[in-house]
Amino acid sequence: MKLYIVATLVFASGIFGINLTLPQPAQASIPCENGTSSNHNNGSLSSCTLRVDMNASLNNNVYYCKQASTISFDDEGRFTSCVLSTSVQLRNGNDLKICEADYPVYVSVAEDGTQSISCHEKTARMNY
Repeated sequence: MKLYIVATLVFASGIFGINLTLPQPAQASIPCENGTSSNHNNGSLSSCTLRVDMNASLNNNVYYCKQASTISFDDEGRFTSCVLSTSVQLRNGNDLKICEADYPVYVSVAEDGTQSISCHEKTARMNY
C-alpha cells in the first residue's frame, strides 16, 4: 500500500499552520451480506454473497449480478463470476453472446489479455 502525504502551508492573519492529509487508496465497495466474505492470501476479496443487485465491469462488458448470489474475483481483484440478474449481451473477442438471466456467468482473462466467457446462452426458437 502506497502512502501519500500532502502538506499545505497556511498563512492567514499572521498564523502559520501545517495541514497534513494522509489519503488512503480507493477501495471498491462490494455490498456483501455479513459473514459471507472470503479473501485470497493477499487479502483481496475472493467471493461473497451479494446483499443487493450489483453491476460488475470487465473489458468493456457489464455483468448484472443478482442479489443473494455469490460474486467472485481473482487475486488481482478482477471479476470472475456471478449469477446474472438479467439477460445480457456480452462481447467475447469478435463474438457476441447473449447470456440468460438466473444462470451463472464465468469470466477469465489469460496472461495475454484474451478474455473467455462461459454462460448459459439464449437459443433461438424456430416456429415451423
